[in-house]
Amino acid sequence: MLLLSMHLLLILVFRKGEIVERGSHEELLNEGGYYKDLFYAQSFEDTTKREINAMNKCAYGVV
Repeated sequence: MLLLSMHLLLILVFRKGEIVERGSHEELLNEGGYYKDLFYAQSFEDTTKREINAMNKCAYGVV
């Protein structure tokens, strides 16, 4: 899970067996590369899943 990577001092991003990016969470987000794309894609997916689960609970009267 990429959310845990926010606390690491150094993150190495591999793609096809090679290091394509390196830096802290903040540095990699500022670079706007592959890590940033993966991080926000996962964050959006997690948020969407939570929203779907919440809607399902409301539809069945579970709060």
